[in-house]
Amino acid sequence: MLPADRRSLQTRKARRLAYLGWTVIVLTVALIPISPLFIQPTEEIVFAMMLWSVVAAMIFGFLQYRSRQHAALARAEAAADDRRPPVLYLRSFAQDVRSLKGAFVLQYSLSSRGTFEEQLREALAPIGPLMAVGTPGESLPPPGAHRIYVHDDQWRARVERLMTSASLVIILVGKGGAGLGWEIERAFARVERSRLLLFVKRGRRQYEKDKKVVEGAVGLSLPPYRKLKRAPTAAMGLEGANCFLAFSANGGVEVLRLRAPWFRGAGWFAAETRYALRPVHERLGVPWTPPPISKANIAVTALLVVILLLMVFA
Repeated sequence: MLPADRRSLQTRKARRLAYLGWTVIVLTVALIPISPLFIQPTEEIVFAMMLWSVVAAMIFGFLQYRSRQHAALARAEAAADDRRPPVLYLRSFAQDVRSLKGAFVLQYSLSSRGTFEEQLREALAPIGPLMAVGTPGESLPPPGAHRIYVHDDQWRARVERLMTSASLVIILVGKGGAGLGWEIERAFARVERSRLLLFVKRGRRQYEKDKKVVEGAVGLSLPPYRKLKRAPTAAMGLEGANCFLAFSANGGVEVLRLRAPWFRGAGWFAAETRYALRPVHERLGVPWTPPPISKANIAVTALLVVILLLMVFA
């Protein structure tokens, strides 16, 4: 099968799964008015309808996630045509399991921006295609970065080659084993500091563990956690967003915080990341453009204004 045919096949599968998910929701909403709930609303019927609503929401979320997985395979075919150096994304494989758990959360499936990794891919698109090493044995990749798969005895050599050729290397520090510790050590040894970023999630205890790993591996002093803390975020697809850490050749560490103007997508990880990485664009010589105007934030603002006016003049 030709690449274009495979891309078309995966795109069709993605659309069918997405339509099927919405069909489940539409039928659930349409059947409620004609159900026995409105004819004879006993406690048993009310409970059954509530239970089915929860199940339908979970089915919808899973089908939307599966749709995005097939869409990711279609993008993988297109990524082969992108001649720009990739952005290498390194993380613990446990992060992929968390992504699968998020399939059942409506916040992920209803959001057009998608999960943390999908938004990261969107934010980094001007720099290059996001690439990651896939978990061995998985049949479908999590939506987000383009996955490549290597044998257990080859992954270290492949990762080192990718580090050398990548335009940017991003490491998600967090719960990880010896493999992530090795990647951190090798990244600081092989990658120019201007092309290396650490992404830190919220959590003092975990950060202190990661801090010891980095400092022990490369002898670099990271800032204390209190200097990384920020106000809670409502970023869709991300819990406890914190910051990126960028590095200079003389050993300096710069904290790149996730912030964006309200009408440019404040609260969305993709938009906040685009603003946070503006200095990185300048170092790499890649033109920076702001994210598009956020229709969702405009809608929220308009709704709040209407409610306020109704409260004042009612």
